[in-house]
Amino acid sequence: MKILIVNDEELMNQLMAASLEELGYREICAETTGAGALKQLDAGFMPDVMFCDPKMPGMDGVELLRHLARRQFAGGIVLLSGEDWRIIKICEELGCAFGLVMLGYLQKTVCREDISRLLSRVRTQTSDVMIEIAESRLSRNLMLVQEILTRLRLKGFGLSLDDFGTGYSSLEQLHRMPFTELKIDRGFVHGAVTDSRSRAVFESSVDLARKLGMTTVAEGVENEDDLRLTQELGCELVQGYYFAKPMPAADLERWIATR
Repeated sequence: MKILIVNDEELMNQLMAASLEELGYREICAETTGAGALKQLDAGFMPDVMFCDPKMPGMDGVELLRHLARRQFAGGIVLLSGEDWRIIKICEELGCAFGLVMLGYLQKTVCREDISRLLSRVRTQTSDVMIEIAESRLSRNLMLVQEILTRLRLKGFGLSLDDFGTGYSSLEQLHRMPFTELKIDRGFVHGAVTDSRSRAVFESSVDLARKLGMTTVAEGVENEDDLRLTQELGCELVQGYYFAKPMPAADLERWIATR
């Protein structure tokens, strides 16, 4: 059986290759990029099984799956990752949709810490960027949206589901999409202190996000009562006219300086 390992961590590749050799496999090849894996295929190395990490620099795993589908790759694919399980699930679904044979996934047990790269970061990191997606826009071409959002998460961007509670398939979107933040619509926040039904939706949304490991943002905080309730329910972030109205970036810097 021929095996190809596609993973950007060389130490992980060496350990995997050693483990596979102990199991009796001899035809093993490893590449650190998706482009390198495709070159192996073009050169005639046709693995029966490919171990693939979706999160790689340059060509990410989703793009690699597309290229494999175009080449009508007939081998089985095992995903390697320590990522959010929703990302892995979506990658599996996309692979199946592309006509590939998805065999499942393995959780990474060895991760090399690149301290020098960590200390040399001077520019804004993708993890510092939060991309907001309105819930009402998610119903259009769901498969394409899944692919785009998954690739953004693989690059490290945060994904925020905006105006949660106003769409028709909120829970389905939370289940299928790799969101990291939940923005609860102002209709369930402002005035929820005196509206038991709004409070029930607000409270259950915060609880749901917490169980899914997501950060919560309460929209529409306009007075002290709204703020006090968000604190009582354990909502991490708030926004609303109680603090300030929307403003240009230059005005925001001056506003922060006066705080």
